[in-house]
Amino acid sequence: MDLTKYYNGVPTNVLLLCQRNYNAWQAGLCVAEGDPCQKKILDKAGEVRIMIFRRLIVVLFIILTTAAMLGCDGPEEKKMRFFERGKTLYEKGEYVKARLEFKNVLQIDNDFAEGYYMLGMVELQEKNWKGAYNILSKAVELDPDLLDAQVALGKIMLAARQNDKALEKADFALTKDPDHEEAILLKATCLMVDQKEEAAEAILTSIIERKPEKHAPILMLAAMRMKRNDMSGARNMLQDLLARDKKNKEARVLMIQILEKEGNLSAAEDEYKTLISQDPENVSPKLLLARFY
Repeated sequence: MDLTKYYNGVPTNVLLLCQRNYNAWQAGLCVAEGDPCQKKILDKAGEVRIMIFRRLIVVLFIILTTAAMLGCDGPEEKKMRFFERGKTLYEKGEYVKARLEFKNVLQIDNDFAEGYYMLGMVELQEKNWKGAYNILSKAVELDPDLLDAQVALGKIMLAARQNDKALEKADFALTKDPDHEEAILLKATCLMVDQKEEAAEAILTSIIERKPEKHAPILMLAAMRMKRNDMSGARNMLQDLLARDKKNKEARVLMIQILEKEGNLSAAEDEYKTLISQDPENVSPKLLLARFY
C-alpha cells in the first residue's frame, strides 16, 4: 500500500519512515516504541484496511451473484426464454416480433425442431408459402414425430393441389395419434377434394359426436351439405353453432350464403349488419354489405 497519496505535504523522510512502519505492520512485525509515526500509521492503516475490506466484500458479492445468474441462464435457458416469448407474441398476432424471437432460438440451437415449427407457422401467417414449406420440412426432418408440423406441411401441400401427399401427411399423423384433430380435419378435407364425400362426412360426424364443442368440423360439414343443396340441414347446424357462439364469423357468413340462395334478403341483410356491429373496425363485412346492396 502506497501511503504517499494520503499524506500530501508531509516531508519525504517522514513519509519513508511512515511507509517502512506501515509495511512492517502489514507483515505482522512490531513497530519500534517511541516512533513518532506509529499511532498515525496504525490509525490510518486501520482505516485503509477497513475500506479495502468493504470494497472486497462488494466485489465478491458482485462476482458471486453474477456467477449465479450466469449459472441459471445458460444456453438452454436462453433458448427457452426466447421460445416462450416468441410463442406469446405469435398468439398475440405479432408475427414480425415472433419471427425474431424464433430466429434467436435457432441461433442458440439450430437442431431445435420446435423452433423451426414455430418459425414455419409464422411464415404461414405471413403468407410466405415457400419459406413456410422449407422451414417446416426442416422441422420434421429433425423430428418426424412433430405431428403439428407434419399436418401444417400437409395443409400447404393441399393448397398446392398435391392432394395425395397431403393425405399421406394426415395418415402419418393419425398412425401416431388417432385423435389428432387437425390431422382428422386434413384427412376429411382431402377426401372431400377427391369427391369421397361419404367418407369425409363420416369422419366429421364422428368428431362432432365426440367433441361437439369443436367448431371446425361443424363448419366443414355444413359447407358439405350446402354443396349438395341440403340447405335445411346446413342451416340447422349453423343455427345451433351460432346459439353457442354468436361471434363466430365463419358460421354467420355461411348462414348469409344460405339466406341469399333462399331469397331471404331481409334476413341476410340483418346478418351482415350483425357482423359489422360485432367487429366495427373490420372493413370486410362492410364491403360485403356494400356488394350485397
